[in-house]
Amino acid sequence: MTAVSLAAVYAAVNCWSVEFLSLDPFNHNRSEAGQTLFALAALATTLYPLGLLGWAVRSRSRLLLDGGILSAALSVVTLRFYIHILPLWAILTVSGAALVLLVLG
Repeated sequence: MTAVSLAAVYAAVNCWSVEFLSLDPFNHNRSEAGQTLFALAALATTLYPLGLLGWAVRSRSRLLLDGGILSAALSVVTLRFYIHILPLWAILTVSGAALVLLVLG
């Protein structure tokens, strides 16, 4: 139940889901309210995995660590959709290697 709850919270705050799957009427016309909601969702997409990883380290929970690692990888891919820094394969390779080192550490 914890894993499903963590996934549901991540899906609710992810900026891609807020932009494309939202039922908010302000979202599609790019009003000021829609831009503010998207900015908050982008911030939450960045901070949610960090908070989850911090919680996992404090509580030493394997489930929270796995959820934090998965949400970090998903956040990197989601933010890469909006900010084109590197090709997707390079982002996935670097983030995968970093996450493996994080798990081994």
